[in-house]
Amino acid sequence: DPEVVLRVACLRAEVPTTKHGSGPAMLLSRGKCEGTRLIASVDATLLGGAECASIVEELADLSSLAPHVLGEELLAPLSVPANSHCTWPNVPEADNTVFPVRAFASGMNRLHRPDAIFFAGLAPILALSGHSEHYLATLPDGDMVRQFPAFRLPMVAAFNWRLPEAAPSAEPGQCNGQAD
Repeated sequence: DPEVVLRVACLRAEVPTTKHGSGPAMLLSRGKCEGTRLIASVDATLLGGAECASIVEELADLSSLAPHVLGEELLAPLSVPANSHCTWPNVPEADNTVFPVRAFASGMNRLHRPDAIFFAGLAPILALSGHSEHYLATLPDGDMVRQFPAFRLPMVAAFNWRLPEAAPSAEPGQCNGQAD
């Protein structure tokens, strides 16, 4: 349909300041997007995670896909950059640039919710991604590096863009099944 406008953005959101506003998220300002369909893939790490995205005015009115379809934002393993003196001798194939972070008390992998897909003017019908919290928290270091070399989870979404008001949409938690 040539009359449909679909805007897509991929950005790393920043904490808003008086000096530079909200950074790249300003591309999504309400005046520019009024009445259009919008999908934004957002790295919200600098905000404190996907749950904190509402501090950016341009993201506050958008819906987040994962809670809408899966019931909650997606978890990913937390990592820290390695320094030149740290290597994993027991994981020779590791590139030794990033390490998983373990909680001191439990010894389990620390998890966070760094990424989100936000949308407006569309009806989400599918979201594929994620692992259970237990699986991610207990994954051995070597397996963590092999399975999540970027320490991020891929996110896949499908939307009905034709008639968002009439499109069937998953209820929150309806598709809660996660792969282990």
